[in-house]
Amino acid sequence: MTRPNAEALFAPRVRPWFESGTLADRFARRRQAVLDALRGGPGTCEQIATRVGSHKRTVYREIQALRDKGVPIKSAPGFGYLLMGETQ
Repeated sequence: MTRPNAEALFAPRVRPWFESGTLADRFARRRQAVLDALRGGPGTCEQIATRVGSHKRTVYREIQALRDKGVPIKSAPGFGYLLMGETQ
């Protein structure tokens, strides 16, 4: 069995554009993507996750975080989520 190359082990990993920046930046971009998807019209969690390119659980967390920050998001079983009013 050969040993891994030390340079390969410790070389900095090249990140795609969507992973660049700090963790807080990535959270902010993901939260903004969910908000933009909600601005596109009402939708279920699955529909919003498809628009954003994420998992349902991520969308649930981001919607809750947006609500905690005071963004007026309404929901109804079987209907989905709806952004009430315009937010920045």
